[in-house]
Formats: sequence, structure tokens, C-alpha cells
Amino acid sequence: MDSPRIALLLPNISSLKPSARDAFLEELDKRCPETAFVMSELDACGDYKSLKFIKLPKISGQDEALKVCFSTALTMDIDKVITFESMSTYNAGWFLPYLNAGNVIESRKRNFREMLASELINFISFNNAYNFFSMNRIFTYEAVAVLANSTLGKKTFLTDSINLLNSHSIRTTEIIRKNTGKNKKRPLNTKELASVVLRNASKNSAFYSIVTVMTYIANIIILYLGLSLGLIYPVAIFLGGELSGVSNFIVNEKINFKNKGFISSAYKFGRFNVLLMIPIALELLFLDVLSRYAKAIGAGLFFSIFAVSVAAVSIASFLMINRFIWAKKTHTKVYI
Repeated sequence: MDSPRIALLLPNISSLKPSARDAFLEELDKRCPETAFVMSELDACGDYKSLKFIKLPKISGQDEALKVCFSTALTMDIDKVITFESMSTYNAGWFLPYLNAGNVIESRKRNFREMLASELINFISFNNAYNFFSMNRIFTYEAVAVLANSTLGKKTFLTDSINLLNSHSIRTTEIIRKNTGKNKKRPLNTKELASVVLRNASKNSAFYSIVTVMTYIANIIILYLGLSLGLIYPVAIFLGGELSGVSNFIVNEKINFKNKGFISSAYKFGRFNVLLMIPIALELLFLDVLSRYAKAIGAGLFFSIFAVSVAAVSIASFLMINRFIWAKKTHTKVYI
């Protein structure tokens, strides 16, 4: 396969010390197999065999500069656009093994704030990305065309971009390097991290939350109705979990996410029901253990403890089903 035409986005390279900048560019020039277009605020500098410089206007803000770079790349018949986590010699050739792999993110270990923000974003937007904040990225022409015309925020551009590409069914592969140190230098503060999480919420997220709360309430109501009708605890638990779970699936699959097709929905429902059996089994197991001490703890405390256990298992079920059933499938994680 021929090497793709690549553009290297280095909008802030002039902020480096001249010695560090020259060392980085020399390493790039040495590693790039063919011509690579360097987009930055620099004029052509040095005698490089592979690097061709495209000067950009001075722009304040890294993410706004990225948008300008993307727009410029679209006019140049570029196949891949590459950004860098750091402009250091050890990171100069990070992209070379992945040039023919489509859209790529290379992630290192997350720090606590990255982990918390990434998992919250995953939760409310049904993603499965490991690290939304890595800047070692390869964008295909298709992705660049979407991002160049986006109206995403400045500080949150790269973070929001994953969701935007997902919404256009554009696939991304995330390469996670397990044996690397954490990069502590991040452009987002706590307030901005909160803004990122909120920006990634959608009406699907809100409706899903409402449906989940209603499912939990339905589960409790069906459980107590079953008990009041004389059903034994295991049967009442099974009916409560199954009926509320089935209603949850139908509402989300056909109304919230508007997924079409009987076969695909039936397959998904099969997996959904298998996962649903796990919390139901846990509830039955806990009930069996709790019932042995029912006389000792009294009826009031028994029902209180059981209600809390139902809530805890429902939350665990919610998180599990959210990740394995409703999460979007356009983001693939690979651990190396």
C-alpha cells in the first residue's frame, strides 16, 4: 500500500526553544518516509528532505488553530492529519506504525482527573474511549472534513471530537500503551473538565436516565405487587427484574435510540437478557442469605436492607448494560 499524504499539525511549535524545535523537526525529517507537510506559524526553516512547510496565520488558542489546519488540509488533497501529544524527539515518530490504520488515538496511562472525566463522558454519551485527552492522533480525510466544519468549543475541541465522529459513524481505534508513564501536563482545569462532561450530554442521555429511574420504580412496584399477591420472593424478584428490564429495552431500543431491524434488535435483546439475569441472580442470592437472619433483624429492617440491595444491584446492572449494550461500537480499544 502506498504511503498516505500526511500533514503534521504543529500550531505551537514556535513556543519551543530553538534547540528543542530544531531537534524535533530533524527527527521528523529523519523518520518520515516521504514528503510530509508541516502546518505551523513558522516560515520554511532548515534544509529538510521530507518536510514541506505550510505557514498558517497567527491564531490564539490551540484548538482554533487545529480547525484552521484541518480546513487548510482539505484544500491540499491530504490523506491523514496528525497531531502530537508532545513535540519531543521521543514522540516524533509515534504515528508511523499506524498510518494505514484509519483514525487513531495513542493513549498513555490516565491521571485521576482524566480517568474520572473520561468515564463520566463515556457514561453519559455511551462511548467506550479510554482517554479523551490524548493529542497523539491520526485523522483521516473523512474525519477532517467533519471536524473542520464543526462548531465545537475551543478548549474542548479534541475531547468533543470523539463524540462528533461517533455521531457520523466514523470509526476510531485507540492504541493504549500500558507500560508508559502518566503525562501530567494537561490544558484543561477542573472547571473546563466539568464543561467537557456537560457538553457531551445529549437528549439521549437525559431520556435514558429518565427511563432508568422509571425502570427502577417499576421493578420495586412489580416486586411488592407480586409479594402482595402471594408470590414467593424468588418469583417476585424474577418477575420484577424481567418485566421492568424488558420494558426498559423496548423503550430505549425503539424510541430513544431509534434502532431499526428485528434481527439486530432480537440479537441485542438476547445479550441484554443474559446481562439482566446477573443482577436478578445476585438479588436472589442476597435474599437467601438475608432471609436466614430475618427473625433476628426484624421485618422492618429486613425490608429496608432488601430495598437498599435492590437499589445497589439495579445501579450495577444499569452501569453494566450501559457499557455492553448501549455503548456505541465505533470506538475500538487495543492494549499493547
